[in-house]
Amino acid sequence: SAVALDQSGAPALFRPGQGVQPLALADYGFGAEKAVSPAWSPDGRQLAWVLLDQNNAVGVIDLENRTGSQIHPFSGGGPTLPTLAWSPDGAWLALSSWGEGGKSTPVLSVMRPDGSQDLALANGVQPVWSPDGRFLVYSFTPPGASSSLEDQVFVAESGVWQPLLLPLEPGAKPIGWVRLTP
Repeated sequence: SAVALDQSGAPALFRPGQGVQPLALADYGFGAEKAVSPAWSPDGRQLAWVLLDQNNAVGVIDLENRTGSQIHPFSGGGPTLPTLAWSPDGAWLALSSWGEGGKSTPVLSVMRPDGSQDLALANGVQPVWSPDGRFLVYSFTPPGASSSLEDQVFVAESGVWQPLLLPLEPGAKPIGWVRLTP
């Protein structure tokens, strides 16, 4: 077992008893200068990173097979680092990044980890998957809002991807799902 670390853009793994070890992106076929926002796949076999250089992208590493694939190239940057979130079944990755396509707002994209599907979903941040992976919630600060205290929360069903505004008080933040049993 290991903990993925972003040390100011330098990827590393911490393994109990072995300490922190740098993760050489070149060993997985990546030429990126920096890697941020690591996210483990639910089965622990893959590790996704946001690769930052002249051509930003999402990189997915298979640590067992020592292979890597680059998916979802994007441009831009913004006030916060991009964030990644795996769906619980490992079928999708959600990415929230700033400045894609020249937009001054955050763009929420969903993609298959093998790169076979890649969809710009909506403007949004803080993607959180439901425990069964059926729904993705996220927040968005509407145009003209003075702060994130006016955020709105949306939900989209996996595969359908039609965002629906949830009837919540402005400023609500999605932080996680819990499974309730009757």
